Amino acid sequence: MVNGLVWAGLIAMAGAVFLSSSWMGGGYVSDVDETAAQERRIRKKQRMRWAMWCLVLSLVMFALALLVYNLR
Repeated sequence: MVNGLVWAGLIAMAGAVFLSSSWMGGGYVSDVDETAAQERRIRKKQRMRWAMWCLVLSLVMFALALLVYNLR
């Protein structure tokens, strides 16, 4: 069970890193096209929100793994 919780935490942490990386950012948008730049900012804000949720999930999984390990 501890092993599964640690793996789930690692996968959630990798998801947070992937979501917050520049690879997910899309292509270059010129500053002239304000609507495209605004759309990109909205998408980035949403991705960062998901990345934070993944980070919190990974910390919860690691804490549960530590708790289960200490209770055994």
